[in-house]
Amino acid sequence: QAPLSLAEVDDPAAAFTALLTEKLRAAVEADHRKVSSLEWEAVLPQLVVDRRYGAVKSMAQRRALFGEWQHEMGSADSELRQRLRRERKEARREARRAFAEML
Repeated sequence: QAPLSLAEVDDPAAAFTALLTEKLRAAVEADHRKVSSLEWEAVLPQLVVDRRYGAVKSMAQRRALFGEWQHEMGSADSELRQRLRRERKEARREARRAFAEML
């Protein structure tokens, strides 16, 4: 497939960011890795086969968008981990309380 032209995409950066989220998010979750552990050179082969890769014309711009995406997703991952930790802690408290009531 031919790369997307700027005329086909309203926001090339958004198209490229959507590509990153679609292709890499599932891989990160499947491998139980942090987004921050991804390296540009390692993920590049997964990206170049998609037409949205061509929406952003400059390699430097693509790499910068990858860094921004990585930072944003890392922050979201951190918040999610903290929320899950709080929920597990609350569930343990509730289980202890229910057990104490049972006695």
